[in-house]
Amino acid sequence: MHNHGFPVEVSGREVLPVTFAASDDFGVTAIRLIYQMGGKERSITLQSPKESRYTGPELFKWDLASLALTPGDRVAYRLEVWDNDSVSGPKAGHSRMLTLRVKDERDHAVREVEQAQAIADALLDLLADQLEAVKDRKALADDITGIMDKVEQRLERMKAEKFERLDLEALKRNLAALHRRIEALPRETITKEMERLALLAEDLVKKDTMNEVETVAREIRNRQQRLLDALSDRQGPPSSR
Repeated sequence: MHNHGFPVEVSGREVLPVTFAASDDFGVTAIRLIYQMGGKERSITLQSPKESRYTGPELFKWDLASLALTPGDRVAYRLEVWDNDSVSGPKAGHSRMLTLRVKDERDHAVREVEQAQAIADALLDLLADQLEAVKDRKALADDITGIMDKVEQRLERMKAEKFERLDLEALKRNLAALHRRIEALPRETITKEMERLALLAEDLVKKDTMNEVETVAREIRNRQQRLLDALSDRQGPPSSR
């Protein structure tokens, strides 16, 4: 099997849109999605028209979760179109081969937890400095700016993860509000606001930790499913007596 072009990285949970269209003078009798993974070739029938000369364009939504993919897996796929040549026999035409590669989400999840913890630790240090009155308000404001930079850097890395960004954006807005008003707010109010932000940051750490656990659990489930599929393939269909 030869790969054409660079593989597209996926998480293995996407629904991949596959658009197809075909035409043939003898008539199109079948269109299949052929895919190869783990040394096995499988197919999904997309359409079995009744000898129509033209078909499509149509959209097939390929649920990659059904493949039980694990980190490092590669899936090569192409479309196969069969004609109705009654002279020399039906023939198949193929699209070019495309490849998907499953990225390692476990490493990504671990980094997310580490980054969230760094922000939470910085907020706890800020709160400690406020409680011990070891810094003036200008120094505290400078520290808040540093934490806001950490939050902004993390938001930049999460551009595509719109839902996951919401809590982090809320933290950023609250930090900015405290930064603007820190010179005018009473000391007690500043302390309470820092306590609230520290708790919010800890909640983000907990969510990211849960995501890491879910990522590992999902990988284990998929590996188990792949093992069961492999055993089923080796046993073959049940024999008839």
